[in-house]
Amino acid sequence: MATKTQTQQKHFHPLYIGYYATPEGEIYSIKKDSDGIRIKEVNHQRGYYHFGPLLKGKRRMYLSHRFIYECMTGKLIPKGLQINHIDNCKTNNNIDNLELVTDYENKQKGIQSGILYGSANPNHPFYYR
Repeated sequence: MATKTQTQQKHFHPLYIGYYATPEGEIYSIKKDSDGIRIKEVNHQRGYYHFGPLLKGKRRMYLSHRFIYECMTGKLIPKGLQINHIDNCKTNNNIDNLELVTDYENKQKGIQSGILYGSANPNHPFYYR
């Protein structure tokens, strides 16, 4: 019987060798003689998942949705661009829920959906004048 990992598509990261993601938004680490060990992601202070992959022996914290997008496209995210969660759920990292946008586009989508507050959205109920 095939395991869950064996039936999923593996998309390896273009920079972090030994890590891959699935279209469902799961991240795995490849160890010797292993099909992959699911990475335990931690909730970031802003509500996103993140984890710490190793690159050349150094650990760097990485937002999971950015890592998954890079795995699925095979390219690093260009400077100045961001990943938007289409359904506004910061923990839904399914590739069908992620899109590449500019900072301006991301803020506009946040304002339109009502989730962005502060100086970027004076109409939000938590905006302080």
